[in-house]
Amino acid sequence: MHHTKARSIGIFIISFLIGGSILGYAYYQSRNFIQGPQITLTSPLNGETLRDPLVSIEGSASHIARIELNGNQIFINDKNHFEEKLLLLEGYNIITLHAVDKFKRSITHTVEVTLVEDSSTEETPLLII
Repeated sequence: MHHTKARSIGIFIISFLIGGSILGYAYYQSRNFIQGPQITLTSPLNGETLRDPLVSIEGSASHIARIELNGNQIFINDKNHFEEKLLLLEGYNIITLHAVDKFKRSITHTVEVTLVEDSSTEETPLLII
């Protein structure tokens, strides 16, 4: 009788470990679905005033199938990092990053920047008399 009780406990422990492993694996496989697509923009900052019309858009994206910058597809490297150059217009500019994951869920990140070109860098015409 003592042997049967020990066997029942052993079967319970093995069943518990197998069930826990299955649940852990299910969570691991569903984490992308649970978290959804994510975008982190490191440059430029929202509300920033820039002096150079050529700006580097930098950041990272995770859990994505596709990412776009102002409607044009861009790509991330093997470390989930992206860096794209964008030419701004004088004044107010809106930069939009849009990502979609493999489950068709999407996220949009918008940054507003202002370009104020420095007039001192422009060449002044030489006047010859």
